[in-house]
Amino acid sequence: MRTRVSAHLRQRAVEVSNPRDETFGSGTIIAPGLVLTAAHVVCRQGPDGQPVLVRALDGGPAVDARVIWHDEDLDSAILQTDRQQLGVDVRIVRWGELTCEHPAERPVCTAIGFPRAMRRRFLRRSREVMVSDPKVVNGYIYPTTAARSQRYALEVSDARPSERTLWQGMSGAGIFCEGLLVGLATQAPENWDASLLLATPISWLLAAEGFAKSVSAATGLPAQLQPADLQALLDDAPDPRLSASYLLSAQAQVVPMSGLEEQSELLAQWCHSGRRIDVAAVTGTGGVGKTRLASELLRHLGEPQTGIDSPRPWAGGFLSERPLRTAQYEALTTANRPLLLIVDYAETRLDQVDELLKIVSGSGGTAQPIRLLLLARDQGSWWQPFRRSRRGTASMGAGLGVEVNDCIDAAAPGSAYEAARHAFAERIRILKGAGIEDDWDSAAATPATPRRIAPPERHSSVLTLHMTALADLLAEINPAFAAYGHPVDVLLAHEERYWQRIARARGLDGTFQRQPGLLRTMVATQSLAGAGDRAQARAAIAAGLEAHHHGLPTGAGPDAHLVDAVEDMLAVLYPSGSGARWGSIGPDLLAGEVISEVEEASDHRFIASLLQHPSLAQEQRQQGLTVISRAADAQPELAASAAKAVAEAPDALLSLATHEVADQLGTNSALRWITEVKTAVEDRGRQASIDPALSKWAISMADHALNRLRTRAAAAAEPVAATAPPNWADVQDEAEQVLSLLQDARSHAIEHGLVSRKDSSGSFQHIADVIAQLSWIIGAHVDATVVEGTFGGRLDFLTDKPVVIGIANACHSIAGVPFDDGHTRALSEAVDRVVALARRVQASESRPSPSPPAGRVGRGGSYMSLDDFLRLQGDRYRSGPENPDE
Repeated sequence: MRTRVSAHLRQRAVEVSNPRDETFGSGTIIAPGLVLTAAHVVCRQGPDGQPVLVRALDGGPAVDARVIWHDEDLDSAILQTDRQQLGVDVRIVRWGELTCEHPAERPVCTAIGFPRAMRRRFLRRSREVMVSDPKVVNGYIYPTTAARSQRYALEVSDARPSERTLWQGMSGAGIFCEGLLVGLATQAPENWDASLLLATPISWLLAAEGFAKSVSAATGLPAQLQPADLQALLDDAPDPRLSASYLLSAQAQVVPMSGLEEQSELLAQWCHSGRRIDVAAVTGTGGVGKTRLASELLRHLGEPQTGIDSPRPWAGGFLSERPLRTAQYEALTTANRPLLLIVDYAETRLDQVDELLKIVSGSGGTAQPIRLLLLARDQGSWWQPFRRSRRGTASMGAGLGVEVNDCIDAAAPGSAYEAARHAFAERIRILKGAGIEDDWDSAAATPATPRRIAPPERHSSVLTLHMTALADLLAEINPAFAAYGHPVDVLLAHEERYWQRIARARGLDGTFQRQPGLLRTMVATQSLAGAGDRAQARAAIAAGLEAHHHGLPTGAGPDAHLVDAVEDMLAVLYPSGSGARWGSIGPDLLAGEVISEVEEASDHRFIASLLQHPSLAQEQRQQGLTVISRAADAQPELAASAAKAVAEAPDALLSLATHEVADQLGTNSALRWITEVKTAVEDRGRQASIDPALSKWAISMADHALNRLRTRAAAAAEPVAATAPPNWADVQDEAEQVLSLLQDARSHAIEHGLVSRKDSSGSFQHIADVIAQLSWIIGAHVDATVVEGTFGGRLDFLTDKPVVIGIANACHSIAGVPFDDGHTRALSEAVDRVVALARRVQASESRPSPSPPAGRVGRGGSYMSLDDFLRLQGDRYRSGPENPDE
């Protein structure tokens, strides 16, 4: 969550003391019963197995805690105590890092600790006592400060003690940025007038042996870094809970991903292509694993690494549909590490994608790579025009399109099923062990005669296989669920227990017991209408209540107190991670089933009554139609109900249905959707009571939409590049990427070079002379012939890292432009890509290619066999991939 940050920090702050060493310090509750602090506070002589004392900021008795992990080099330790005695209501912490250098968008960092300067004696009941008061410390962290030692330096912006020794006791305080824990205060250095606090970055802790494992074992949640200074642009990850919707969410990453190795490799290569900015699209029907593929890619790229010389891992996340501060797009241009930004349902968010690309590609900013990964259900009518307009520009290379299909092993679906079932069982065990509240009968761990929910012989997607496996497991844990039979019914029955627990906590259980089905109607309303703010949420509740009581007397309207209570319950039930007021039950298939059941129970009037309600905003109506259109393939009866609703109120809904909603669908789905709407409009027009003019207009609108869609489909008929194994053309294309980077550098040298020479600035000889003068390349002779051959496209030179980087460095030196780690990374990865592709091509061929690859990139030139090409790499290409499949 992004609200009440100060209260959230106050809940977490604790005082830590070790009576044996007479040391004291601060700490941060990272989960119920779990505290992160400084190692020198709790185990100065090493952990002795004896407890230390921990006291919450808001008072209460001190509780014993024991060290379960520590690292003296990082001066960090984890303490564990009874979760019921400390932090029982505290959410599991989110881990963050600072990734940008944008001065205008630098967020405030905050810590709460117990420094010696705040300790004081005073009389209480006629006796003198010592009190350690907390101190809130605000400041800024400039990532460049202390960058060589890879530490954070918090520059205090408010009141500070008169001397640095008075900071004693602040050690172990957590430093938060945008609600994420980014560092651990450990030291107040000399010479800075007590205005600087050094901190261990959380990224170092997550890379340390045993830390992430200890945290995951205690919380049930895999520890993963998020960019704290980009939180205003990104979705929040879901909090762990024992509900079907959470366990099935792609970002929970419960079941290990399998079957998408080829797509994963293509996307990894795209990320490391050497371009500064690039866009790719991943498409596939709902439930096949697009979001999980993107999440896994981000996790793999962002794995923390230790060591001062280690390359910085990638950062990123899912771009929020409602960013809190769109001005922070500018911060992306100052990233100090590569970024991967994922856009879900991208076909509905092209304006946002355009805005972001315009900012990041129009700036000379960072040399770090920025990748924008678009997820959509279908390439439809949006991808090809988008791709054609940008391909080959600063914002997009070739326009990679990756399709995700059913990745279940047809030869062994049973093994995939059992693997998923085992993964769900293990995550449930961990979550229960971590104290996550549940609604199950804990006595029914393994019934004597368990009734299995048999897996179907075929599944339409990975999601349906996972849903069946989870339903089977739930029926084993609690035999009462087995009576529901169908997997979806089992999952919804379990989910409804979660709803009921949240309703009880807000005193609404009596209301829902007196009005059967109302709780499910409210969840369906949340899924259909959504809410960007509290006003929209209240309007949706009012509309949902009226839809639930359709045809029944409701008096003077809904009670305001009831509306507020239900609205708050739904915000807690499914919180939004994207800045909106509400989220929604997931996955889409489960949400569609809830809506379908409510629609059937209302005699097929719920959807029409809700979408036509005058209190809904137009964007809420659009969301409702969009949700239904996405579910139409699996639940066609919903599309029929929505089409009838459109036909009944064409002035409010028809334009949304035939344009905004249809434009978000794939061609075939959109054709089915608009045809359904047109049929409903025509059927409605045959009724005698209908205005003929309105009916004629509605039919013409539907016809126009169909014709427009068919025309657009024909215009977008350009074939998409196949994701076939790489060939020689791919090797040549990637070599051109290396050459393009060098040509850009040389262009700057020619244009901006200031030295006076007989030959022109930036000439081949000039570049060779600069390399020789500065001795950048050791053990190799780089003369003007080598430089000329490199720019002439010779593969043996373009794949020699020292030569490529040395030439680029010389060009930057001539132009007076800094050459930083980002430029080195881009060139190095581009060279890696060429050699990796060449090795894969060689490995995939059973005999020598009859058409060897071109020895030069571009026009003309001699030819070189692949064997010669690889042989020329020799020992100087030690860092390239050794496995042809890597």
